[in-house]
Amino acid sequence: MAITNAVEYAKVAKLAYDTVQEVMRQGEADGKSGWEEQHIMYTHLDHARDHIDDFIFGSEVTHSEEGHLRHALTRCAMAYYLWVREQADEREENTA
Repeated sequence: MAITNAVEYAKVAKLAYDTVQEVMRQGEADGKSGWEEQHIMYTHLDHARDHIDDFIFGSEVTHSEEGHLRHALTRCAMAYYLWVREQADEREENTA
């Protein structure tokens, strides 16, 4: 059972990695940039929540159901990356 879980975990991680890269590259190709300057809570997590709500309630204004999940995942990944970076910066400041 543990081997199966490890294989499934790897599949999930690979899918998430590929999805985030694809969405971010497409955004960059569409002229969208500056994600690293946007606020974690008021931009990334709010947008992720909007995509999740649109997925749940069926809005297809800008994306398909799959598109909403892909964009929600990407916004969460961006927020998490920025949060981790912020925490590391704070630890570095506190030890200096």
